[in-house]
Amino acid sequence: MRAPKTLVILAGLAGVLLGTSRGGPYAVQVVGAQGPFGNSPYGDTNAVLGAPSTRFYDPFGGFGGGVTNPRVKLVEPASNIAADTNGQMTPNLITTLNGGNLIIARFDQPIRDDPVNPYGIDFLVFGNAFYSANVLVNESTDMNTALLTGGPFSEPVKVSVSPGYTGRAGENPDAPNTWPWYHYDTGPYGDSDFPTHAYKWNRATTSWSEEVMDFTKPVNPALKELLSAGGMSLADAIDLYVESGGGTGFDLQASGFPWIRYVKVEGIDPDFSGGEIDAFSIVRHMTVGDELSIAPENITNNTATFFFQKAGQPSLNLASLAFRALGGVAKIATAPLDDPSTLASLPGIPLNAVRLGLSSLPGTNAVAFRADLALGAGESYDGGGDDLEVVQWNGSNWVRQAFTFDSTNNRVRLAGVTNLSAFVVFEVRAPPLSINHIGGSFEIRFIPVPGWGHTLERTTDFHSWTMVSNVTPADDQVVALEDNAPLPGRAFYRLRLERP
Repeated sequence: MRAPKTLVILAGLAGVLLGTSRGGPYAVQVVGAQGPFGNSPYGDTNAVLGAPSTRFYDPFGGFGGGVTNPRVKLVEPASNIAADTNGQMTPNLITTLNGGNLIIARFDQPIRDDPVNPYGIDFLVFGNAFYSANVLVNESTDMNTALLTGGPFSEPVKVSVSPGYTGRAGENPDAPNTWPWYHYDTGPYGDSDFPTHAYKWNRATTSWSEEVMDFTKPVNPALKELLSAGGMSLADAIDLYVESGGGTGFDLQASGFPWIRYVKVEGIDPDFSGGEIDAFSIVRHMTVGDELSIAPENITNNTATFFFQKAGQPSLNLASLAFRALGGVAKIATAPLDDPSTLASLPGIPLNAVRLGLSSLPGTNAVAFRADLALGAGESYDGGGDDLEVVQWNGSNWVRQAFTFDSTNNRVRLAGVTNLSAFVVFEVRAPPLSINHIGGSFEIRFIPVPGWGHTLERTTDFHSWTMVSNVTPADDQVVALEDNAPLPGRAFYRLRLERP
């Protein structure tokens, strides 16, 4: 006979604090729970707080070349209890939700419906789903040769979200069941795609790194069928994660909430019983230096625009790529371009400099594509775009690129880009002039901006200007323009530049 259900709900200041954890991108407090949950060690609701599990204790792992504290892998999920690298026991890892069970977790910071997030995903739910492999996996398994055979093995858990108490009629701040909730009744589900993967794998040395994957970056949902089909090596599958730690991704757009702070998970008879929950996390903005995957399916499902922000300033967009066509699964790579010697030859002040690349995934072959590229003009730029220049590195020289300027978002836009490399947005400044009196003429000398029109003008009152001469130099060699008929008395000269 099933044990009776027990219900505990946090009731305001007088309520019971079920559990707390450190903040950041992870859930910090259990504010509601209805059990009974799984048998020990899977009945601890506090196990859903904090970061996802990275290692677990396997008392029999030492047999057959393994260890007793293996890493959590996409083919070897978290189970039992935690263990650090020295084998010391630490808190429970996961919670099993049976039919009728629920857990409500709170975040310190709001989770926002943010279109800048990769693939439109705003938060992640981690369970202990796993893919199947063609070998028995342990710490000594070579990920380069072992193969996926299908999956994932999952036990779906229903997910719901809420902003919490909003003060509307009928709501009670001490009763979460009266708050507004959105239920993902038709999925996605917790404890399903994508299985947690905790550490980076080094192909070259066929060994594990101690560097932990990113639990705030989602796996591309468009890769679900490719990963589940089987046949690829585990190393290739890890590459498809592109340093993400996995987890099922959820988009808040369907909820209608601009933000939420509470996530509820439920086991519901008969279809949602026996699933596990490990953790929840908020998806972060990608910054220049991050990498993401893209597949042709992203174009058809409108998730093919990617934003890369400035590190430390998540509101400042440095680059975005909106893909219009793609020849296969690929990896987008980004990196800052901050070498002064590389930028020294540019005739202006660099406002934004980035390196962008696209290669096949898995692999490094070229992939045909077409995309619209937008580059931020920098937070200090307040011009109208007519003094900007965009150049791209072709392997030996900087090549001028045609662009339009979006004054609303302070960005330059390059349409129909078909190759990626280094790009620089810079502000062209009129070069300083030197003037010499030669006989009855004045000679004005300057270093030009190649390809731009340079018009020398003269005035006596700063209201009306007269053209003296103009030139469009092809290089940056010194130019000398003469005023062969100077005015008597005082006059002033200026150089006006015009973009080609």
